[in-house]
Amino acid sequence: MAWYELERTIRTVQKRSEMQTKGPLMEKSSIAANRIVLALCACVIGGVLNFLSMSPFYPEMSSDLGVSVSVVGQLVTFMVLLSAILGLVLGPVVDRYGFRRLLVLGVLCVSVNQIGIGLAPGFPVMLGVSLIGGFGDALVFGIAFAVVGTLFADGERKRAFSLLTGSMSLGAIVGIPLLTLIGSATSWRLALIFCGLAIAVAALFAARVLPGDQKRVENPWNLQLFSAAYAPLLRDSTTVRLLLVTAIRSVCWIGFLTYMGAFLSEAQGFSTRQIGIVYMIGAAGFAIGCSIAGRMFGPERTRQAVGVSCVVSGILTLAAVNASSPWLAVVFITLLAMASAVVGIGATFLVSTASPAEPGTTMLLNGSMVNFGSAVGAAVGGGLIALNGYQALGMGLPIFALVGAVLVLWPQRTKTIDSVQHLSGDSLLDSAVLPLAEPKTGAPI
Repeated sequence: MAWYELERTIRTVQKRSEMQTKGPLMEKSSIAANRIVLALCACVIGGVLNFLSMSPFYPEMSSDLGVSVSVVGQLVTFMVLLSAILGLVLGPVVDRYGFRRLLVLGVLCVSVNQIGIGLAPGFPVMLGVSLIGGFGDALVFGIAFAVVGTLFADGERKRAFSLLTGSMSLGAIVGIPLLTLIGSATSWRLALIFCGLAIAVAALFAARVLPGDQKRVENPWNLQLFSAAYAPLLRDSTTVRLLLVTAIRSVCWIGFLTYMGAFLSEAQGFSTRQIGIVYMIGAAGFAIGCSIAGRMFGPERTRQAVGVSCVVSGILTLAAVNASSPWLAVVFITLLAMASAVVGIGATFLVSTASPAEPGTTMLLNGSMVNFGSAVGAAVGGGLIALNGYQALGMGLPIFALVGAVLVLWPQRTKTIDSVQHLSGDSLLDSAVLPLAEPKTGAPI
């Protein structure tokens, strides 16, 4: 075990020893933990819909606003890049002031963004409202995963990570068809307003369920706080490599996913309805991959699974583009979604385990890497298609996947520590994998 993983385990064990209780409260703690995960999943679904809710309505929005479809699509690109940049700044802020209030604020910002876009009279107003949406997204994904990284031990943490990541696919499988149904019966504006109101309900649920915050203000604000927050992380070569794996995974997956609909239409001859079915099948494959990733145990086993899945992702991308029949391409795409889910959850778990920095800083930086990778993937994918069509896409993206495999499987430096039993004892180490006791009102995360 690497020295920083052992130190993190010691801190987790010591924290759990203070929070564990016996008897009926232990049963109650499992219920509380499940409610926390459910609230976080609802927040993550809201964050996903912040980006996906408009996609079925691009043609109608283009017609109503008097701009092209590509211009409307730039709203999402703008929010992704804004979220990536803000995530670099907000991580230390979250660690300083706590999780719950800032997570609820982020979800409410997403709600305001959806309602504001539904009410916006023109594109300039819509672009201004998207500033709020980008700010909210920077908080939602990173803090949700930071809460899990703080409250749960390794086995529970990976399961919770898989549920949070799986909820993203649930947003696509359930949320988008529901919004499309509402939009077809009314209008795209009412559909987005309804989406915003539903996300506001998720914010209220999170505010009620999540443990309270406690300010940790040791020093006045200055720029050294940010350098102090990131310095331990940036000095740790293993964590830096894992963050790069997170970004590279987004380059490969989003680089393909962005143009998958066009590929299925132009290269495989699918209708719009058939493409929608393929997206649902792919989302189901992604959910299965999340379930598989949640059953992996131990950092070393997870690291190997992520490395293998990176290689498999590259092979499946090449196979999907060169499939001999349309529905064989669908099979490859579904398997690709499963492999991508394993890489995403596994890399996030490894980052949370290896990082010597605080959870908020770590997870918001991880979220920024996801967003930067997504933006790069969309740009690289478009460039490859412009260069030599979908064949170039199928040849170029696997190169990134192979680089990701090398980075995650790179040998780690270790430092032997003879024993930590004098700090905790065997029974206390065993208690690290038990559920958390139910948080008390006002207790810090």
